Amino acid sequence: MIKGVYYDGWTPLDKPHKYKKEEFARRVHEQFQFDPDLNPAVIIRAVLRVMYRHIGEGELGDVKSNMPAGIQEWFPQELGQEK
Repeated sequence: MIKGVYYDGWTPLDKPHKYKKEEFARRVHEQFQFDPDLNPAVIIRAVLRVMYRHIGEGELGDVKSNMPAGIQEWFPQELGQEK
């Protein structure tokens, strides 16, 4: 999910576009039309928290390890700790 948004339309034949933290937040803000005043960091953290609860910690850790450091800051702090 988040990798698909992060790499914006990625296909195996195309080189993915790697967003920086600010670009990624801007894109989330542009795409989230339910509340234009909501801080995109709140949206991103909420999605990551749901992912943390519903997929394996190891899998989410793999997703995190493929993200730039700035985006990794949004992942749940308890990642790597007991659920």
